Amino acid sequence: MDGPRAAPTPGFVRGFLFVPHTYPMADITAPHSSDTLEEATLAGGCFWCLEAIFNQLQGVIEAESGYSNGQHPAPTYEAVCTGDTGHAEVVRVRFDPRVVSFQDLLEVFFASHDPTTLNRQGNDIGTQYRSGIYTHNAQQADTAHQFMAELERRQVFGAALVTEVEPVRNYHPAEAYHQRYAAHNPHQVTVRMWWSRKWPTSGTAFKIDSNPTECAHSLWHQGARR
Repeated sequence: MDGPRAAPTPGFVRGFLFVPHTYPMADITAPHSSDTLEEATLAGGCFWCLEAIFNQLQGVIEAESGYSNGQHPAPTYEAVCTGDTGHAEVVRVRFDPRVVSFQDLLEVFFASHDPTTLNRQGNDIGTQYRSGIYTHNAQQADTAHQFMAELERRQVFGAALVTEVEPVRNYHPAEAYHQRYAAHNPHQVTVRMWWSRKWPTSGTAFKIDSNPTECAHSLWHQGARR
């Protein structure tokens, strides 16, 4: 019988991001205490798509669509779409770090959008679609900078990253009809994610479709700006 599989090193496996865990997995059936939960705020284009992806991850309690790091005191979707409020469409992720770490979230985040296109994701163009990591503490900022430096060292994307890393500020939840939008409107948004445990004792593989955040820019989308 083969011996235990050696723990893999962090990196990319056949084009997919791989995260080796170094902590024991928590009992996901146990109740989550608010004292143990943390938050991450991430901008990577259309929040419908990112929210749908993060809400599929174990350890994520809730992913909420919202607006962050702008100037307007009470942004609305219509105002944010003009680009005048300075806000980015974001997803605020409440997660249990005993189950999924902030670095794990970054792995999924960078696999789920193009961090090399300034103020653009596919057909979505504007500062509200910028790539950003809006940190809640100094540790998150350090982790984000180190993670991005490693991606650039490996030239993973073949171009410079334009993802901004700033402290989170002026966050507002998006309107109710934006929440769980992909789940409620499957005919308008296509988000596919296959998340499986390939290394149950030493790591977790996140396998994402080649176009994981393909928000279906249907005729309705193009005509009504979502």
